[in-house]
Amino acid sequence: MHLPGAGGAETTGAEAGYISTFVWQALVLPLGVVLAFFLIVAALKRSKPRIYAVPPRRSAVRRGLAAGAAQIRLSHWAPAAFAVATLTLGAAVFVQAVSLPQYIRSMTTNLSMDEYYVVPEIEAQQLEVAYGASADPKNLVVIFLESIETSLADEDLFERNMLAPVEQATAGWASIPELEQYPGGGWTMAGLVGTECGVPLRGAGVGENDINSNEIGSNAAAYLPGATCLGDVLSDAGYTNVFMGGADAQFASKESFLRSHGYDEVKDLRYWEQSGETEFGTWGLSDRALMEQAKAEVTRLHEAGQPFNLTMLTLDSHEPAHLYDYCPLTTDVVMTSVFGCSMEQV
Repeated sequence: MHLPGAGGAETTGAEAGYISTFVWQALVLPLGVVLAFFLIVAALKRSKPRIYAVPPRRSAVRRGLAAGAAQIRLSHWAPAAFAVATLTLGAAVFVQAVSLPQYIRSMTTNLSMDEYYVVPEIEAQQLEVAYGASADPKNLVVIFLESIETSLADEDLFERNMLAPVEQATAGWASIPELEQYPGGGWTMAGLVGTECGVPLRGAGVGENDINSNEIGSNAAAYLPGATCLGDVLSDAGYTNVFMGGADAQFASKESFLRSHGYDEVKDLRYWEQSGETEFGTWGLSDRALMEQAKAEVTRLHEAGQPFNLTMLTLDSHEPAHLYDYCPLTTDVVMTSVFGCSMEQV
């Protein structure tokens, strides 16, 4: 599906790598090995001495001729049969490995993702209907909670309701129960992209051992350039987009994704180190320091007079557990306390 022409896909530059590695690894290298083996066998055959024997009697001659004929037939057909069997097995493995029938079907089918994907757009008329002709567009604050899910509130499963602080702060707020993790999307970048762009980073059938999820997009000039994401829509509507996170945004190509899709500023671990922050853990800046910085950022964005989108990503709740001074250990499982403390900061 990454090759040009599949499903109506356009060229992205990635296909050159697929094709070149296939040529060298699947054609040139194997053929070179076969050729070298053939030359070695031919050389050995030429150097093998021939032994002639005079048969003592006619019956022995006939038996020898019959045996020789059988050997000739076997030596003639065995290599060919072995070669055909090898080719058949190799072709079957290749077809299965690259999903060749599906690829051919994707090139010939009329089906397209266009039938399921709607490009999000904000029209001026929609803004007027939503907010009134004289009202200013509303600002947006999005907080992605690292490794958090609603089951963490279940006190029958865990020592305590780890989401209690956030539940209390958002009591009565609207929610989207249908917003769930898509199959195969259980890592940070998948959550960011899935939420902001509405498309998966990889298929549900791709296992963790099949591809390093954090390497997706690492060699691309732009991250998902064909997708229209939240940052793109808001940027087109005149919003200032700012991202704040405690970790290094170069990890997993997070910064590439954000800057490819409308974000004007990305404040990450490198930024906080240069800003004089000191409260760092295993992965980066603590959630307490991040939220303090977020308060100042909201004030700055308000004073700028433009509608804004401030997107944040927490960090304390990412394994391995790291207890800061503001997080006392009150549970048997360390991460239970860490989760609760992170939600208090949020």
